[in-house]
Amino acid sequence: MSSPADLRILQSVSTVLGADDSLQSINTHKVSNCAIVACAETDSLYILRRESAATPSGEKIVAPSAGPGRWFIFEPGVAAGSLAVGNDTSNLSVSLDGAANFHPPVGDYTEIISSGPWSLNTSTGVATWSGADNQKFLVNVSLSMYNTSTTVETSIGVSIDANTEIPFAQKLKTVSPVDTGSDALFSLSLATIVELDAGQTVQVMVAGQTTTLTITNLVFTLTPLG
Repeated sequence: MSSPADLRILQSVSTVLGADDSLQSINTHKVSNCAIVACAETDSLYILRRESAATPSGEKIVAPSAGPGRWFIFEPGVAAGSLAVGNDTSNLSVSLDGAANFHPPVGDYTEIISSGPWSLNTSTGVATWSGADNQKFLVNVSLSMYNTSTTVETSIGVSIDANTEIPFAQKLKTVSPVDTGSDALFSLSLATIVELDAGQTVQVMVAGQTTTLTITNLVFTLTPLG
């Protein structure tokens, strides 16, 4: 954009969607990347990511009627590009083979927070980044699960592009039963840094057991660095 900065300040729109006076109706060919617009309908700010092709999602991710990119709702206190995912009201399950092979927990996932160009597969927990290349993220994973064995080592890891051979830096091996009995509750956590290019995916995987695990709670967050 070559126009003076004071000519590139957008004002407010009335609605998120619609043909007139809406966020959706803004022609983003005429708008610079990271432009911000206020919307009266949601009493929220939206930021434009011109490189994004994320799947539109109600009032959170809006595709313009004309022009590139997506509008993302801005949530105070959340870094742009952040994502937080957890399981829905039901448990997740993962079938393992007792080897070093990693497998993804499946079930019902939900977005807790999304302030960037992400799309989430709510059945597999696969999150796809559609922002800039070479973006680093701090990833935090926390999960609790039941299993009948209290002796077999369990691993959790953060997989890029569904790779089941997860680097050591992106996985943690631990067994920490919280209670005893026929079904023991294990709590595992992991923090690591990953780097993603546009179109790459990230998901949580588990390895090491010889049975189907029941995961009662899983939350993973991605916070952009720099």
